[in-house]
Amino acid sequence: MPTSTPEARVVGVTGNIVSVESDAPLMKNSIAFVHTGDASLKGEVLRVQGRRADLQIFEETQGVRVGDSVELTPHMLSATLGQGCWA
Repeated sequence: MPTSTPEARVVGVTGNIVSVESDAPLMKNSIAFVHTGDASLKGEVLRVQGRRADLQIFEETQGVRVGDSVELTPHMLSATLGQGCWA
């Protein structure tokens, strides 16, 4: 897992969108990890509104609860493309 910045907390869950709140700066398109039980779910910051942000989680969010910790990273979401991926 990448080096992280300060934590946030889950304040709401709707499908694969998780709302979080943090005193740390939030950055759009950065990667975040929601920790619930033994799982660490990867997501991307979609919207930032003051101290709150909405994350799109790329896995099943069943079991994510208000109060779960969220690890914020300074890293942006990226993908490595191979030959033939561009038409």
